[in-house]
Amino acid sequence: LGGRIEDGKLTFTLGPDRPADYRFTSRVTGVTASLPDKGQVIDSGLATIDMDPTALQVTGSFRSGQANLGIEGRVSFATPRWSAVVDLTGPLAEAVRLIPPQPELDIRGGAIEAHVTAGGVVGSTAPPDMAGRVVVREASLKHTASAVPLERFDITVQFDGDRARLDDGYVKAGGSEMWIDGTVENLKAPQANLVLVAKT
Repeated sequence: LGGRIEDGKLTFTLGPDRPADYRFTSRVTGVTASLPDKGQVIDSGLATIDMDPTALQVTGSFRSGQANLGIEGRVSFATPRWSAVVDLTGPLAEAVRLIPPQPELDIRGGAIEAHVTAGGVVGSTAPPDMAGRVVVREASLKHTASAVPLERFDITVQFDGDRARLDDGYVKAGGSEMWIDGTVENLKAPQANLVLVAKT
């Protein structure tokens, strides 16, 4: 992780009849980040930090190749709860650089457009409450567990709490095609209810 802290400011407020109060604000420019086995995953970015006794809030915009990532994150200290808003657009193969290595999966081509909000309790093992949408179009995938690569993969995922709806799913592999729609309940222990229509 790299970057330069600029415009850092720390303000204290003291008084005989009130507890000490503070606020720290700063900008971080030239943000870069790397992951093991993936190398550099954030090429450039800008973030702002705002912290007081009640919460830490971070807002940032970053580039990973041609993919653009926007994040608004907040951690409330009293609860403690966290929340985040994530926007991600660009080539799918470059966007997935931001997640841990998946050596068994090879992604080529395709695009992603995502706007997702999430939140939960800090330290909880429960899946976060989620809302928003992820759209993947014209992706080409190959997994080591499958002998046949996916020539095309499309999907729209709509999140609502611990539930996800799948729409406009399409898979083309070899001479076969499949259309996918349905829901996934309870994302911690997924229960899928899918409609699959195949044609060869």
